[in-house]
Amino acid sequence: MSEDRKKPGWAFWTIVVMVVVLLGYPFSLGPAVWLTGRRYLRESTVSSFYWPVLWSTAHAQSLEHGVDWWGSLWAPAGEFVTLQIVTEEANIIFQFGDPLTPDPGGVM
Repeated sequence: MSEDRKKPGWAFWTIVVMVVVLLGYPFSLGPAVWLTGRRYLRESTVSSFYWPVLWSTAHAQSLEHGVDWWGSLWAPAGEFVTLQIVTEEANIIFQFGDPLTPDPGGVM
């Protein structure tokens, strides 16, 4: 039997890379919240890098619950991670964390 199957070409790999980047970028917000909550990253850096995701979330209510859930899932226990973006319309603040977890400082 002869092997007639071709190896995937550049077009296939280009599509694979694009899909991975388009899905990986927004889903990487969770690990970024985890790193920010543990002080490995600054909140301002994460806010800048994820500005498109945060802006989209602020302008599409259908994304709000999912992004809030995903970011809060990764927030360290007892910590809140606050990301802020500034647009021409408003100053938008996102706070990720478990609201039921007591604040380590004793203030809720």
